[in-house]
Amino acid sequence: ENDVRLDQYLAGLEKKGHDVHQACRSIILRDRRHNETHELLLRLFRRPEDVRIVTTNFDPLFSEAAKAVRPGVQIYEAPALPLGTDFKGIVHLHGSAVNADARRMVLTSDDFGHAYLTRGWALRFLLDLYATYTVLFVGYSHQDPILDYLAFGLKTVSSKSRHAIDHRSEETWARLGISLSAYLETPTAT
Repeated sequence: ENDVRLDQYLAGLEKKGHDVHQACRSIILRDRRHNETHELLLRLFRRPEDVRIVTTNFDPLFSEAAKAVRPGVQIYEAPALPLGTDFKGIVHLHGSAVNADARRMVLTSDDFGHAYLTRGWALRFLLDLYATYTVLFVGYSHQDPILDYLAFGLKTVSSKSRHAIDHRSEETWARLGISLSAYLETPTAT
């Protein structure tokens, strides 16, 4: 069915005995290389010890780019996260495909339930992060239902601002209490 979210679909496959975490890891790690955008975002920070990036991607692209342009950056992978109130480095909030245990990647609805609700380590990290820092979303769709609810709740409890650089309309972000820092047209192929 087209109405089933990807995380629910993957949970269904897992319940049927498929190793979705290992399969996804194999796909994610296939012929991927970091690009100039990863390097440019890392160069926004003057020194390796100033880097503060959170990604929900499982790929190692930011980590690889950091080795090239900001060597020495600390890398964290869920569920072993630093405090959201005081961290430096790159945080893989939903885990990493590089990890020896692919089951640590937050892929299925069960994984999201553990990360944000029953165990809550991702939720605690984000609540502290949003309460402490001004957050800029770059290339993040903000389509996860849990993060949507979190954004709605944060409008009333956090004085820190959140901004987005994206190609979608300002109204899309305003409903989440996020100001659009730049409205970018989607590049067209030439």
